[in-house]
Amino acid sequence: QFPQDRYEVPSTQIDDDDGEEPLDNEVFTQKSLSQRQETINNQKGSELFKKYIGIAHKRAQLEIEREVHFLSERGVQETPVGTQEPKDLNPVMRVDFLLQTKAYQDLGTTNPLESLVERTNNFLYGLWYNKHITQKQYEKLKVNKEKAELAHLYFLPKAHKPGTPLRPIMSGLKSPTIEISRWLDSLLRSLFDRLAINTTVKNGLQLLQQVERWSATYLTPATSFVTMDVTDLYTMIPQEGGVTAIKKLMEAFGLKQIDGVKKEIILALTRFVITNNYFYLDGTTQISKKINDLKPNTRKI
Repeated sequence: QFPQDRYEVPSTQIDDDDGEEPLDNEVFTQKSLSQRQETINNQKGSELFKKYIGIAHKRAQLEIEREVHFLSERGVQETPVGTQEPKDLNPVMRVDFLLQTKAYQDLGTTNPLESLVERTNNFLYGLWYNKHITQKQYEKLKVNKEKAELAHLYFLPKAHKPGTPLRPIMSGLKSPTIEISRWLDSLLRSLFDRLAINTTVKNGLQLLQQVERWSATYLTPATSFVTMDVTDLYTMIPQEGGVTAIKKLMEAFGLKQIDGVKKEIILALTRFVITNNYFYLDGTTQISKKINDLKPNTRKI
């Protein structure tokens, strides 16, 4: 018996027409010369954006290398609890982050791992027994209790932002729900990419190309650009709101199932993953649970 969703979901339409028209390079009129000059100016802008992207990429690489080094140190330990923390991270900042977001529940030192493994496997067995998933899917998703570990929550400071806020990073490669999350991601990723293709800007160069395309119709000398930085974006997404987003995503394409798995089962699995995120707070034996957000171990969902 799966919980009924309480939301009415409107369907949406996808517009695949990007509205681009090819430039006519064969006619050398005054207008075409002007267009060529604009193209030259845009190319200069592209070079600046490329330089910016290069710097951003290097910074991201440094963060990734640091995370890999951090995780490799954790990997050689017998216990999932880390004993060292980044030297430049103030423990008070971690506590402030947890209190400020109100997205975490402190469970003390009681370890829920054994119970979580059992509940996960029982849930999956019920889906298989009732023919909602195949035997192969069940074998792929069920948890090996000998290898399962709770996730870790640790933090990296965002040195490039005012006040040096924290970036929460969850290491949950052996979490009991990680295989379910990966499987859901494989089912839903292509849908999300198709739906968001016309509204997603991946980098500065793509932004420049979008502005060039919009400029023909929408941009004037009086146009203002506004940027917004959403604080703790994933952390503050309500869990049930995340389930509703998945429901909207599927209904936008008129899908009642994906790869033979019914929408209700996908939503039930999604809800199970995002409501069972237990983790160690890095450097301690303190165990907490996510109560308000989609991550960790939810990838695209």
